[in-house]
Amino acid sequence: MKQELTLYHAHWSICSQMVRVALYEKGLSFKSERIELCDQSDEAGNLTDNFLKNVNPTAVVPVLKLNDEIIRDSAYIIERIDDLKGDNEINLWPQDPVKRSELKKWVEDTTLTEGVSLGRSLGTMVPLFSTGLIEDLIKNLKFKSILRIIFKHPRRERKIAFLQCIFPL
Repeated sequence: MKQELTLYHAHWSICSQMVRVALYEKGLSFKSERIELCDQSDEAGNLTDNFLKNVNPTAVVPVLKLNDEIIRDSAYIIERIDDLKGDNEINLWPQDPVKRSELKKWVEDTTLTEGVSLGRSLGTMVPLFSTGLIEDLIKNLKFKSILRIIFKHPRRERKIAFLQCIFPL
């Protein structure tokens, strides 16, 4: 069966970069759909009706489409990529079940994982340190784009964070 891979990603996103590296390491060909995120561009590709309906209703990248299967969250995407046959015979995850379980636990503790509250793990602390950068990006957006984020972003905590960047306490 032919593998058709499409990666929806943001160029500067660390999670997107990890997935791109995994795809290249496995030697997998993929279609690249670069998404301009709402906090960096007035384009706000992650808030379009098409993206929210057909790619990710939480407006987050990266997302990998494998044939008709949609895979979200970089850690899960990389684990799924490891199951695919690419041009390079390489394993991204240990084959030993104990080592694989240990790595999975480490990944959960150190990466941005969907559904884990900010500050609850090392990975979810990263946004706390990147707030200054995000504030600067948001301040360069048009007012219309800021309103789009506030009214259209599906994640309540992101709306609040964007508002706090614009109107610091």
